[in-house]
Amino acid sequence: MTDEPSRNESITILPLVPRPRGLLRLVLLVVVPLIAGLVVLVLYLRGGRYVGTDNAYVEADKASISSQVAGTIKDVLVLENQGVTAGQVLFRLDPLPFQVAVARAEANLAQTRTTLLALKASYREKQAEIALARTRHAFALKDQGRQAELEAKKFISESALDASRLNADLTAQQITALEEDLARTAESLGGSVGNPVEGHPSYRMAVAELEQARLALAHVEVRAPVSGTVNKQPSPGQYLAAGDIMNYVYHHEVMLMAEITPPAQLPPAFDAITSAAARYRATIDDTTGSNDALTKMGLVSFLAEHQRLARTS
Repeated sequence: MTDEPSRNESITILPLVPRPRGLLRLVLLVVVPLIAGLVVLVLYLRGGRYVGTDNAYVEADKASISSQVAGTIKDVLVLENQGVTAGQVLFRLDPLPFQVAVARAEANLAQTRTTLLALKASYREKQAEIALARTRHAFALKDQGRQAELEAKKFISESALDASRLNADLTAQQITALEEDLARTAESLGGSVGNPVEGHPSYRMAVAELEQARLALAHVEVRAPVSGTVNKQPSPGQYLAAGDIMNYVYHHEVMLMAEITPPAQLPPAFDAITSAAARYRATIDDTTGSNDALTKMGLVSFLAEHQRLARTS
């Protein structure tokens, strides 16, 4: 018995089946690149477009609110976190002490004017007295001369002559005293009697004191220096010293401050700003929003700028 096939046995020949080379080529050329592209796209969408930072904060310009005068708060006219406009009254101090100060200053001004007018009248009176004293002195000198002639002829005694001499000396001394009083009055009037009292230093000082009192009364109303949002308000009855900061008005314009380092996936055009602080401004209607909302607003501006740079790079 041998392994060779019998000549009577038939040999079956199977048809040759071709290998699926076209399908493999399709997978290699289409499917694999498509999957790789999808993976890159997913990575780009999930992380490559976004910039992160752990050092970002919101900053807004603020104006401090303080009173220029000391007093007790009487009325508070706005609420906390209320929007205000520049010049709007925030709170008001008790005006009564300042009204009394204005009345006192007005009375002092009127008294100063009366005093100056009285000095002018006294000056004119002294001038009249000096004229009268000079007339008396001239008469005394004339009388002294006559008495001397009579005493030389022995018609009168020597004591009568002495009395006439004394009278002449007294009238001369009276003129000197009146002239000194006149000079003092002129100095009190500022050295110029003919000028109006409104130009006198004491009158100008009284006017300045009245203006200062009126200015202090005007500062009873504390107003917002700029438009913005009030962060807090004082309480009625609270004593406020001059210069004490009571609250702040925050501007509606805020800034997002962030130190941002772009990821490696971003184009090279971002390298110029990776080491600098990015500064953003965003105008909002409500500054009481959360910092997260403002941060998102700033990052949107950041990404928009970066996308513009990417397109131009």
